[in-house]
Amino acid sequence: MPRAKAVRTSDLLTSTVPMGGTDGWANGMGCPDCDSELSMEQPDTRQPDRLLGICSECGSWALVTLDLDRRQIRVARLPRDPG
Repeated sequence: MPRAKAVRTSDLLTSTVPMGGTDGWANGMGCPDCDSELSMEQPDTRQPDRLLGICSECGSWALVTLDLDRRQIRVARLPRDPG
C-alpha cells in the first residue's frame, strides 16, 4: 500500500492568548471559527500540555498547546476536510 502524502495548506491559523484565572483557563477556550466553546480532549497523557479542541457548533478542530512558563495558550486551527 502506498504511503500517505503530506499536503501543505494555507488554512492553518495560529493565535496566542494569555492564560487567565487561577487554573490557567479564562472561562473556556473559544472556537477560532465561530467562538463557541471548544470541548477539550487529551489524546496523549504523556503530553498534558497538548490538547485537541473540538467545536460542537461548527465542527472545527484545533490543536491547543499550553505554555505554562509564559502563561500563554497557542491555538492552531486544523484544516477542514475539503470534501
